[in-house]
Amino acid sequence: MYAFQRVTVVVIVVCSFVVVALAAAGCGSEDPAEGFPGPCDVVDCDEVPESECVGDFTLRIFEGPGSCVDGECIFESEEMSCGRGCEDGECVGDPCAGVYCNNPPEDSCVDENTLEVYEEWGDCAEGDCSYISNEITCDHGCSDGECVAPECESNEDCTDPPGPCYESSGICEEGQCHYDQLEDDTHCEDDNPCNLIGRCEGGECTIAVPADCSVFDGPCVVGRCEESTGECYPETVDDGNTCYDGDACTEAGICDDGVCQTEPVECDEPPEDECVDGETLRVYVDSGVCDGDDGSCVYDHNDEDCSPGTCSEGECQAGAL
Repeated sequence: MYAFQRVTVVVIVVCSFVVVALAAAGCGSEDPAEGFPGPCDVVDCDEVPESECVGDFTLRIFEGPGSCVDGECIFESEEMSCGRGCEDGECVGDPCAGVYCNNPPEDSCVDENTLEVYEEWGDCAEGDCSYISNEITCDHGCSDGECVAPECESNEDCTDPPGPCYESSGICEEGQCHYDQLEDDTHCEDDNPCNLIGRCEGGECTIAVPADCSVFDGPCVVGRCEESTGECYPETVDDGNTCYDGDACTEAGICDDGVCQTEPVECDEPPEDECVDGETLRVYVDSGVCDGDDGSCVYDHNDEDCSPGTCSEGECQAGAL
């Protein structure tokens, strides 16, 4: 460990030639009436002297800028003990020369109730700084490198319950507020305007009826509630999702930018011709129409008389000669 001792050193600055020419009696005149500069008007004390050895084992380090008194520069300095000797203004082979151990680690929480703090100044060994630390017990807990401040000083400070299912005022005990829970099934409202009806259960506000936004529901949109305002809005589902537009006469479609893109049901496969009775053949037209009730295809038909022949196997059969 190296010891520092602060001293004040006077460094004499020689008067300039110009001043000597103006006032041969000295470094300027002390009487402003004579028109000559004062003893410190031409002295510059900004240049800090080099460190110097003031003994075989003592190094003096100057600090600047200095101050001028009666034409002389005065600089503060610190004297450092050099364990391996001082030579040419440096501690010989000392890795701690010029090292100031005044940057301790940040205070930190050892556990939830203990804070570790470090001394402002440490010691240098082989160029590395080490700092003495102390552990402090935090009465109200430790968080983010600090002892937690007491939450309250009296019951009047306890007016901010942890939720809607606690009494609005609490009791201050050992710097902390304590609130009683409301009974289960007590009506409650949380901070979310999309939650309409709630009841307390174990200190939690359980929502029984959320906001109904189904008016916006559609094949490719879903009604949502905006939590900041409580208003409903339509939210578009992902493109490519399968959708049904509710029309029995359209095929299942694909969502595209909130719109269900569908194709109509094609009615181009009529039933086979059939015999209504032994003399009548029913022939269906090629194109039908879709029934909007169930999505089935309905085809018009014509009944043909097979007399004097007969109708069999969906065809008119010629009569006997």
